[in-house]
Amino acid sequence: NISEHDLEIIKNANLANNISFSNNQLVILDKEQRSLAQLMKKYVDASEDKENISVQFYKSRIFELFELKKLGVDGALTDEEVALCEKLITLEGIPEYKMSDNIAKTLRPYQKIGYHWLRFLYENKLGACLADDMGLGKTLQTISFLDGVVDEIKRVLIVCPVSILMNWQSEIEKFSDLKSVAYYGDQREFDPEAKIIITTYGLLKREINDVFSQHKFDVLILDEVHHLKNPRSLGAFAARQIKADFRITLTGTPVENDISEFYNILDLSVPGIWGYAGHGTRKKAENQKYIAKRCSKPFILRRTKPQVLTDLPPKEETLMYLNFSEEEKQNYLKTLLRIKTDLENANSGKKYGYVLEGLLRLRQLCLWQQDSIESTKIRFLMETLEQIMPEGHQAIIFSQFTSYLNRIETHFNNRHWKFSRIDGSQSIKKRQTQVEQFQSGKTPLFLISLKAGGVGLNLTAANYVFIMDPWWNPAVENQAIDRAHRIGQKNKIFVYKPIIKDSVEEKVLYLQDQKRKLFKDLMQDDDQETFSGKLSMDDFMFLLS
Repeated sequence: NISEHDLEIIKNANLANNISFSNNQLVILDKEQRSLAQLMKKYVDASEDKENISVQFYKSRIFELFELKKLGVDGALTDEEVALCEKLITLEGIPEYKMSDNIAKTLRPYQKIGYHWLRFLYENKLGACLADDMGLGKTLQTISFLDGVVDEIKRVLIVCPVSILMNWQSEIEKFSDLKSVAYYGDQREFDPEAKIIITTYGLLKREINDVFSQHKFDVLILDEVHHLKNPRSLGAFAARQIKADFRITLTGTPVENDISEFYNILDLSVPGIWGYAGHGTRKKAENQKYIAKRCSKPFILRRTKPQVLTDLPPKEETLMYLNFSEEEKQNYLKTLLRIKTDLENANSGKKYGYVLEGLLRLRQLCLWQQDSIESTKIRFLMETLEQIMPEGHQAIIFSQFTSYLNRIETHFNNRHWKFSRIDGSQSIKKRQTQVEQFQSGKTPLFLISLKAGGVGLNLTAANYVFIMDPWWNPAVENQAIDRAHRIGQKNKIFVYKPIIKDSVEEKVLYLQDQKRKLFKDLMQDDDQETFSGKLSMDDFMFLLS
């Protein structure tokens, strides 16, 4: 029950300034009052009957009511529901479910917690977002869960990027007695009798109406779910059309660019968690950051490597600042001046395109220029590899540009160096062969396109990683590094990030720091202002300054 006085304060609350008005008097809201107003305001705004507020709730939203209970609004939850909330929020009191002897021997202690957590959410018909750091075994924990409930389920759908489809099959075969089929390739056929079906996001989008929406699944698993981070994308729309009793999303980066992505991923994990209001606008989402953190906490399990892997070898990251040669520098500055001139003369409607094109050109100039001009970064890479290869070390070289990988490959061939390579043009089998050759030591070097091989691969044979071109989203770089820095790695990892001094790359590093703030805001309990993460025109102009 809420008094008319409190109701007026909630309706008039200005949460940005922590104030409200009642009877024409200013009311200063303390932290607890602001939290209550945040939670209650959307119900008040949405209810047609302002005196008797009635809201329909999905079961997944009982944690919102649990937050209200802690703030003094009682009576909405049963004792059993309160106990459920307390167990999920603290992870204390969650039952320990049976697991096979093989699984019990394989799982680390924190992975067993993940197994029990998934089982508990499954038993209570909720949903889960397993957001452990990259390399902590999200796939293994999920397979263990499937192994534990195999007798209770008839059909499971696993959707993942094409680059890790075969990895899923091999991991299932390695750690369990479960059988899976891949729905992929020209000769694909959907087997309605198969218990575990693995497919790709591309096929999910193309065949959602003809195939996937025609079947009911006991469990839906969306791996690397940040591929569906845009709530308006065809992939996110297709995933919502799948009929499934229980959903698990897997990602090491539940928020990358914008808080609306976080809302979207949680809604894919636990449909209805945000209720009638949906995600709302980006501004609205940021204003409700407190609600997002508190009410999604029971459905997200995230552990970081420093927390749980005390035996993982250390990782040393080094920013290597390099200077252009005089010829490279003059060419870079001429290009920058030309881009600025084009921007000044461009119509407002075309400026965005000019900015993107200009940034792409400047970033490429930091990697390579004309054929007649030697590349500073390639020279650094070759000199470093010449030092570490005679000592038996293996290295991964990442770049976002396949044309740049081609240039590096030419230098490798000139030196008769053996290497593996993954980019977007290869088949699944070819990629798997490249991985096996590298892991077995047949090839000491691995060229990888960041977009094609930045996730899902296990490359623990490497102890050197080169990130040749920085990206303003640090999560993308971390995913790449964690191909090597993961369970199974025995050696210290050395990460080199060559940066051209006094170039656009230095400004990219600044924007990376801003992205880290967004992630920290949503995954920790502080209450700082959230950086939206989107690159504005001001950000672009800063990059070109």
